[in-house]
Amino acid sequence: MLATSNISPALKKCLLSQIDLIFGALSLHYSNMGMPPDEVAERTGNVVLLISNIFEVGMQCLESHQVIQFFDLWKLDDLLIKLISEPATQP
Repeated sequence: MLATSNISPALKKCLLSQIDLIFGALSLHYSNMGMPPDEVAERTGNVVLLISNIFEVGMQCLESHQVIQFFDLWKLDDLLIKLISEPATQP
């Protein structure tokens, strides 16, 4: 599971499903290009190594949007706010 604190469960689920789809499509693409399985594994491994950097950039983007919202620097779209915010817990 993603180690995040301020992302809604719906967004986490969406992110995980997109990651699965990307890896499946990438593996299929490499296989369709006629690459041997060991090369497919190596290339996929290289992508996995990049994920932490990509995730970090995403978290910085999320943090920037939260700062913009908190300090009311400019109006954010309501749908974007709902997507990046955790739903309030109801008693």
